[in-house]
Amino acid sequence: MYSTDQPCLPRLVFLDHLWLLIDQLHNQHIFILASLQEKKKRQSEERSSVLEQVGNGIYKDARVERLTGTEIIPTSLDKTNGIVTKDVIYSPEHNLSVRLFLPHKATAGKNLPLLIYIHGGAWIIESPFSPIYHNYVTEIVKSANCLAVSIQYRRAPEHPVPASYDDSWSAIEWNFSHPQIPKQRETESNIINIWKKKSN
Repeated sequence: MYSTDQPCLPRLVFLDHLWLLIDQLHNQHIFILASLQEKKKRQSEERSSVLEQVGNGIYKDARVERLTGTEIIPTSLDKTNGIVTKDVIYSPEHNLSVRLFLPHKATAGKNLPLLIYIHGGAWIIESPFSPIYHNYVTEIVKSANCLAVSIQYRRAPEHPVPASYDDSWSAIEWNFSHPQIPKQRETESNIINIWKKKSN
């Protein structure tokens, strides 16, 4: 307790330090609030991103970033491997094709069995042009000496089921809408030409 005749300097210094401390605390409080708000904003953005991304590159707005099944093998008319392949559009409105596999050793005048192949991938990934399915059907055609039609279809989630079913059935109908090929014309070039003309 100071007497009235003592100078007030210590008290003024104390109050000055007190106000300085309060000011520092106030600035720290503002900084902490700003940091918390920024953190909350980042967390909100992260939550939005997580909510937007439903799965493996699948987004709410049906955008898809496929991380697998995007590789393709081009067609080839090279007869050295015993098989020739050709892509033919069967659904121009959806830009969908079938991949034709024809054995090079097909005997003229002999009927060939037909394999209609619908590739796997849970209706979401892969295509008839993927290495795994292209090579698989190639080996079947070599072993069985048959014709094969591998179907491309629209995939989910951009095109939910039953789009893939409808496309597969449409490709089957497209294939069987072709006229019977006379035995003497059952060569790889004639088969390709007839299929191709039908698609135009």
